[in-house]
Amino acid sequence: MLDGHCRLAVTPVHDQLTKLLVSDPSNYNSDNAIEQVQTDEIRKSLAKTGYYLFQEFHYEGIKTYLSSEDLHRESIQNFEFYTFEDEWMTNIRSDTTVSSKTLMLNILQSFFNNWNDFDQENSNQFVGMGSNSVDEVYSLMTSFDNSTAIVIKRDPRDIVASVGARETSSWTIDKLLTDYKIKDVLEYYSKVSRLKNEFPERIEVIEFDDLILNTDETMKQISEFLSISHAPILTEPTYCGNSLEQDYLGEIHDQWEDILTNKQQALANFQLNEQDISQLEYAPNHLSIVLRNEIKNIFYDVGKPIYESL
Repeated sequence: MLDGHCRLAVTPVHDQLTKLLVSDPSNYNSDNAIEQVQTDEIRKSLAKTGYYLFQEFHYEGIKTYLSSEDLHRESIQNFEFYTFEDEWMTNIRSDTTVSSKTLMLNILQSFFNNWNDFDQENSNQFVGMGSNSVDEVYSLMTSFDNSTAIVIKRDPRDIVASVGARETSSWTIDKLLTDYKIKDVLEYYSKVSRLKNEFPERIEVIEFDDLILNTDETMKQISEFLSISHAPILTEPTYCGNSLEQDYLGEIHDQWEDILTNKQQALANFQLNEQDISQLEYAPNHLSIVLRNEIKNIFYDVGKPIYESL
């Protein structure tokens, strides 16, 4: 929804380039040129991100959804992946050391230089998509002094229902529940909350339901956070600046109460500490999961032994 705003340069793929800041914070060394070993190291780091989705963007075009099941691809004529790649590689050849930070910036700048459908004359902020990693957010905050992050928060039960019900998903609802993913989401939100306390002016947490049901006010909040004007295009579902035919706003279609079975709801609620596990027919297996997670937490709690806080 941000990619239609003239002040924002939004990547059209789930680039996850912030992983560069976490997976390889060291420098890539060279003697005023990109030697083969350095190129290999850079490519290994890029393979951990969504960088090669830019190549897919080149070959397969823009994804457009007429509905959640009806996917179309529109070919693009104005982006050449290899020209883009050659540009950022050329840009870093003159540097004796290339950090993950400069690599990330060069890739983003070169992409928008070479995507001719994008008008970057008025844009002043890069916007990319990371993964659900607090380490990435922290690395972004500490690497770029003027960086910001928006975290979308949703009821973990809705996340399980939405992901597990997708026909294209490799995760079933039962697998998400038995692998204790709700607990993982709650731990992630807890870490985000602590990180927001450390960077209160640079991290914004948005409720998913507010974004869908109260879009205009929520996007005004985001506009203020990003220091951009609130434009009507921000209240429309868009991709590459184009309005999507399917209306995703105004109603939530994948709520957990409508999708999860009674047994699945019982396990989901237990993981939110709302129900006694003894009521579940398959309690012993899940009890072992609980014990395993509790034992893990005794020894490790975001890098801090629990006994230090007792």
